[in-house]
Amino acid sequence: MRFNILTLFPEVIEPYCTASIIGRARKKKLLDITVVNIRDYSTDKHRKADDEPFGGGPGMVMTAQPIYDCLAALKLPKKHRVILTSPQGRPWTQALAKEFAKEKNITIICGH
Repeated sequence: MRFNILTLFPEVIEPYCTASIIGRARKKKLLDITVVNIRDYSTDKHRKADDEPFGGGPGMVMTAQPIYDCLAALKLPKKHRVILTSPQGRPWTQALAKEFAKEKNITIICGH
């Protein structure tokens, strides 16, 4: 199974992917996990990947350009599941885990 994890914080994600059960699965080549820094695909001179919401209000939102360019650079196969994490998304359940276990390629966009 192949995973791509797109994040602004690869230094936080990578240690989790080398520890415990996931780390052992990677060593045995049962999992192929690539952690990608979204900022590497920003065209901004400061490698900016977020901006203020257009409608105003507190917080920041991810800009589409670096995510789009990052996905394009990965050259994903046609049959590939891309997941955007969000508090508004579906809760993780055992049924969802079984559904995802059937996939060969999964890309997770961590929008935090």
